[in-house]
Amino acid sequence: MRVVCLVALLLGLTDVAPSTPSGPATASSTPRSSSTASPAPHRPRGRAFVGEVVEISAGEGKIVARETLRAGSPKTTVFLVTPQTQILRGKDKATIADVRGTDHVTIKYLDGPAAEKRALSIRITPAVPAPIPSK
Repeated sequence: MRVVCLVALLLGLTDVAPSTPSGPATASSTPRSSSTASPAPHRPRGRAFVGEVVEISAGEGKIVARETLRAGSPKTTVFLVTPQTQILRGKDKATIADVRGTDHVTIKYLDGPAAEKRALSIRITPAVPAPIPSK
């Protein structure tokens, strides 16, 4: 009896009937399985983009930004800006109207349906003007 209970415990069978003189122990008719439990909801994983703003369309809620690929060729990407998108200029809150062309941005986004990229957050780093050479 102890061996049967120990084996059942090790196998995770909690509904094992004790053995009787007429026969061995049997498992319950309704086995519990972790595979029948509903899986945890899948949370989409955010991705990151670092580049330079090329175009702002505040009315449409879109920002076009450019990044330089490893081969040195530029690639532009369109991001959808929603009311839930958090926009920061440095540490201060900002809006899409505060974004300027040539600003450097770090955008965290999710890939959406139809290959759209929905911005979760945008951190703006203003472009530094080139220093004026001294004579």
